[in-house]
Amino acid sequence: MESDDPPTHPIFRDAPPPETRLWRYLSFAKIIALFQTRCLHFTRIDQFDDHFEGAWPKSDLERFANLVGGQVIPKVTRAMRLGTAASCWLAADYESAAMWRLYAAGEEGVAISTTAAKLQALVSTVSQPYLGGVSRVRYIDHVNSSLVTELQHSPMNTLHPIMCKNVSYEHEKEVRALIVAWPHSGIEPPGCDFLMEPQDFIEQIVINPFCKPWFVDAVKGIVEHYGLAGKLQTSALARSNFYDAAR
Repeated sequence: MESDDPPTHPIFRDAPPPETRLWRYLSFAKIIALFQTRCLHFTRIDQFDDHFEGAWPKSDLERFANLVGGQVIPKVTRAMRLGTAASCWLAADYESAAMWRLYAAGEEGVAISTTAAKLQALVSTVSQPYLGGVSRVRYIDHVNSSLVTELQHSPMNTLHPIMCKNVSYEHEKEVRALIVAWPHSGIEPPGCDFLMEPQDFIEQIVINPFCKPWFVDAVKGIVEHYGLAGKLQTSALARSNFYDAAR
């Protein structure tokens, strides 16, 4: 029996299992904005600092240059960077000390967790001409590898580079939710906001394990104000949770 579900777009073929735990590490200001607006922000691809975002590997550009009409492929991909926005998450069962240091600067910051199923449900509500979906990021060596070769047994699409990152970011274990607008209806910079209900979408709110006591009190006050106290917990990496009292 054939399924009534629409076919999966090629860039979303590597979706994580629904129960996959996802983490996002945020500054204190961004977590307040999340609670206040009840919106998840999606950054337009061309607004990321990483210049590899949405880029075809070097060898693929050379291959396209030698094909009749091949130059159109990277041109379309570059144009689609202006019509695609992403929300980036770390897939992991546990907190990451490295991500605390990288994305929750100083001794402040908060992490939230959700599941792949909830993120998928959120972006699946977009209507035409928009496309929404979730997939694991593919990590590639843009100088020495070929995306065309890696995907030779899969349907090719000009959006594939947007679901790729340089191999130097492999430690991020990223799962990316995308909102794609077709070329005639782009996305304004710096991106777009997607309405969600924090009480339903967020599973945990975790306080930076390296923070000072005053910051714990500040986060507790904000979380209680927005009715999310039941989601709050101290970090498993916090000294107060360390099992060896002698140290």
